[in-house]
Amino acid sequence: YEAMVAEGNDARMLSFSPSSGGPGGHRNPENKFSWMVGCLGIVDSCSDQCEASFLECIETNSVDEFARCEVELGNGNLSQCTPGCAPTLEMLKTSESPVINLSEGNFGTQTGLGVTTVPQQPSCNNAFGSFEDIGYHNKCLPPVGQGAAVGEIETCLNAPTPTPPTATSIPTTPTSTPPTSMSSCSDTTLRLKIVKNNGNRITRNCGWVGARNTVGRCALDGVSAACADTCGTCDTCIDASLRFKVIKNDGNKITRGCAWVINNNNRCLFDGVGDTCRSTCGKC
Repeated sequence: YEAMVAEGNDARMLSFSPSSGGPGGHRNPENKFSWMVGCLGIVDSCSDQCEASFLECIETNSVDEFARCEVELGNGNLSQCTPGCAPTLEMLKTSESPVINLSEGNFGTQTGLGVTTVPQQPSCNNAFGSFEDIGYHNKCLPPVGQGAAVGEIETCLNAPTPTPPTATSIPTTPTSTPPTSMSSCSDTTLRLKIVKNNGNRITRNCGWVGARNTVGRCALDGVSAACADTCGTCDTCIDASLRFKVIKNDGNKITRGCAWVINNNNRCLFDGVGDTCRSTCGKC
């Protein structure tokens, strides 16, 4: 909060505790989307007249009562309210009552609210503050007066001593026959016609395979053969069963499979084909 203010930002910090009716801790408040919309100003805040009508709807401050009256507002049953307007801070406080800090007195599109010059601390059951104020209850205690770490971080004196790894002997003479397995290879650069588990067909390259869920994507039919480096299958030398897009010498793009390459090995010279049809093109 203080860093945001120092950088000239409109900071808004709301700290929710279990005592205010919500779960507290590092969890979202109840009616979380209402708090988000109200705080961020995604839509215009409700008018003062609508706020008064909403507060009349509330029988007793509670999470459920706020939700009930918000439904009434959305259905157009509250006078002088525009359905879909963002709840004001006073309206939201009927749901939960957090510790509120507003650096510029703004909340949503509301302005002129109380400005917090010195931020208020949240209402916590555990101690809240810096190491110097409350200490740090962990096995690794920072030295008194220690500032930011400079250079290599030292091992804590009161940290558990790690068990050294077991030494292994290394032969001084190489074996007479070097290993024959392929330790490295290249992914194809071509775009591949891939069939997903749900039957949908997509066109992607090996960069897509390595971007996320690599194990799952490598398991799709034909992918591991075409993206052998990414999928760790360099030792398995087979043609990819996928169809792929090839750019011919005349610039035309065609979609073919490795059976098309078998008919004419000169087609291995097209960019990316050799890494897609590794067995046919002798790249094993």
